[in-house]
Amino acid sequence: MNYKLFATDFDDTLLADDFTISKENRQALKEAKQAGIEIAIVTGREYEALYRFWDDLNIGDYGVVLGGSQIVRRDGTILDHKYLAENIVKSAYDYIIKNNLYCQVFTGFSYYYNENCHKHDIYTSITNNSGTYNNDLYSIVKDVGKIIIIADEDNVSEMYTKLNNIFSDRCHVVISKPTYIEITDMEATKGSALLRLLHMLGIKREETIAIGDGPIDISMIEVAGLGIAVSNAVDELKKEADYIAPSNNDSAIAHVIEKYIKGVQE
Repeated sequence: MNYKLFATDFDDTLLADDFTISKENRQALKEAKQAGIEIAIVTGREYEALYRFWDDLNIGDYGVVLGGSQIVRRDGTILDHKYLAENIVKSAYDYIIKNNLYCQVFTGFSYYYNENCHKHDIYTSITNNSGTYNNDLYSIVKDVGKIIIIADEDNVSEMYTKLNNIFSDRCHVVISKPTYIEITDMEATKGSALLRLLHMLGIKREETIAIGDGPIDISMIEVAGLGIAVSNAVDELKKEADYIAPSNNDSAIAHVIEKYIKGVQE
């Protein structure tokens, strides 16, 4: 197959566990770009937490951030967005405040957090983006792309079930990491955002490769012509994948590009 777009998740897929991009992955992405392939980074991260890596790579003009809420250019232009309805945002805040939970609210290219605590410190250390403290959540209801609740791992499954019952088919709720529950618009998934990006670029689904590791990536690999899981992926993603690549610590991106993209294959 002559693939035209390569979509990769960021954390735990393109990034190794030490939050670096291997020289093998860098070289493979460069060669794919030289072979005429569009490179798209598709991530749950906000633009500000992605940009320094993206700029350093100097590869790929398009990205999906906030788990599908925004399609952006590398220069920061928002090409498309799907934001949460204000009534859903307020309902989420009702639940968060009632249960005394820590959360982060992403709007535009900014995010706000409601408590100074170790959960925020950990997020900041990973993303190098500290956000703005604001415990008056109801003052932040417009243009909300995503709400993340960060909780103790033991409580996440039960909390996820409760939130799904509350919102039913009004928005998208997903466990993106063992301690993260993300709330976005129904159309703000990685899969739906990838479809919108393909439409913009005039690329067919079957001409697309997508690779990821987590539950949030399932919709993306289902959309792609070739859906790939890294070996460190969760089991539910592996079940939907067409191929299992090496782990994020073993330059999975380079392996896939060398295996499947013409002009890079040896």
